[in-house]
This record gives sequence, C-alpha cells and structure tokens, in this order.
Amino acid sequence: MTLKALEFTDLIIESDSTGGVRSAWYRVTNGDGPRQRMAPAELLPEINGIERTLRASLVAGQKNLALRHDDVPYRVQFCRFDGNTDVWFVSRGMDPLPPLSAFNMPPRMESHLMALGRRNGIILACGPMSSGKTTFLCSLLQSLVSRYGETGITIEDPPELPLQGEYPNNGHIYQWDLTRHSLPVLMEDVLRTRAAYLLIGEIRTAEAAAAAVIASLNGMCVLGSIHADDIRQAMVRLISMATSREGDWARTAIAEGLLASINLHMSRIAGRRSFKITTLVAGDGSCPVRGLIRQNKLEQLPAEVQRQQDAMSNALAV
Repeated sequence: MTLKALEFTDLIIESDSTGGVRSAWYRVTNGDGPRQRMAPAELLPEINGIERTLRASLVAGQKNLALRHDDVPYRVQFCRFDGNTDVWFVSRGMDPLPPLSAFNMPPRMESHLMALGRRNGIILACGPMSSGKTTFLCSLLQSLVSRYGETGITIEDPPELPLQGEYPNNGHIYQWDLTRHSLPVLMEDVLRTRAAYLLIGEIRTAEAAAAAVIASLNGMCVLGSIHADDIRQAMVRLISMATSREGDWARTAIAEGLLASINLHMSRIAGRRSFKITTLVAGDGSCPVRGLIRQNKLEQLPAEVQRQQDAMSNALAV
C-alpha cells in the first residue's frame, strides 16, 4: 500500500524537533468508528520521507506550504507545540481537478453559475473543513476562463492546486502564494490588471473579506471560500468581517454585489467522493436576497434557499 491509495482527507505527522516521526494518523470524512485512525505501519517509511522533505522546508522558513507527493497535491501547516513537539497538518487536495458536473449541483445551476460569471460580484463557497470548497472554486474558475477566454488570478495561502497556465480560447490563470506576499500589496496590483476573475482561497480575516468586496466593486468576478456550516452562517461571517474593517457601507456593497453562495458537504460512498450542494442566487435589484442582506434579516435566508432549491428542481425561474 502507498499513501496515495489510502482514502483520507488529512494526515497528521508528529515528530520531535530533531526530526523523525513519532506517530502519524489520518482523518476520514465518514464511516464507522473514530474519524482519526493510526497510519498503517507499512506506510511509516513513506511518511518519514515526507517528514524529511517538510523539515527541509522548515529550515528554509516555510511553515505553511504546498506539497506534491506521488502526484497528489497537499497543503501543509506546521506547528511547534510545547514539549518540543512538532506537528505537520497535511490536507489532501483533489487531483485531477474534477469538472463542475462532478459536484452534483441542482438542475440548471451549472449553466446559471457560468452565466453569473460574466458579471462582476461575489460567488461565495462555504462548508466545513475538507468539504471541497476550494476545489469547487478552482473548477469553476477553470471553466469560466476556458469558456470566455479571460484572465483569472488566484491568491491562496498557499495554492492548493497548480492552475497557472494557458487555457482554451486564450484564457490564462496566474497564481500568487500569500505566504510569500502581503495581501494589501497584492490587491493594489490585482486591481490594476483588469483581470476578469479573482479567486481568494480562503476568506478568514477582515482584510480578506474587505479585499473581496473592493475587487467586486472594481469590476471583477470574485470567487471566495469561507468556513461555515450553511449559507446563512457564511453570510453572517462575511458581513461581520467586512464591516469590521470597512464600516456599514460594506453590508450594502455585499447586498448589491453578491452573485451566489454555494454550500458544500462532502462524503465518501464506496470509496468515491459524493457532494451535497445547496445554493443561493442573488438575482436582480428586486431579488429578496439583497433586501434581506441590506436589512440585516439574515435569519430569513434559509427560507429563501429552500424556495430557490424547489424552483430549481421544478425548472422554474429563480
């Protein structure tokens, strides 16, 4: 067995500050028994090799980095805890990048998202950890850039998937690793590029939330992810972070600029990934979503989510 063949979302490697793996365990998304399980002994030599690679990066000053091992992408966070304990939190990415059709979206939603991608505003993906948010946005960005022949820029901490390159119809994607740059400095450059798309890998600070709002007001279609169990919670967090930095006008900007919010939950059935997706689309100026955001009536969003889900299922207009 190799690590590549093992089904898991996260690998946790514990060692001491002198190097060498003390223990390793992995996390699964579902199934019977504990979510975290000890790594099989036969994988320890391979895991020791990964630890040596990561420790070399640590010497170079990288605590948060992207890793590609055996053609599988990983995102790594290093923490040194009390007691001389070093822990590497290794999150597994999806490769190859699945097409949008693999995410089991409601009927008509894929074409609806592609149409929304012609407008400036915010498309927000939310869900718990390891639910496929960033993977979904990367797939959407590839689709938009390829179809419309536009330029997309990603800012991630660090990039989870290698997207930089040329796409059909002269589309291009360029990537920035936020671990090596300052977000305010990058945003000054981004806003001067006139690129059509900006992907912010994770909105977890007031600074990142404000950047998403400002970019959307400057003519970009912004794709961003945020940790939240549902769409209402995602909107509460986005608005709270943005207004804490920019003031109450940010709420109005989000109300006017939101294009859609997508909530993802991932599970594995018979070893295959399965996604449960719910969506919220903000239509024209009279759309109830915008009014609810402006009036801070976010507790009513779940009812609108359900109304739209029913309309999508019945092939009605949202």
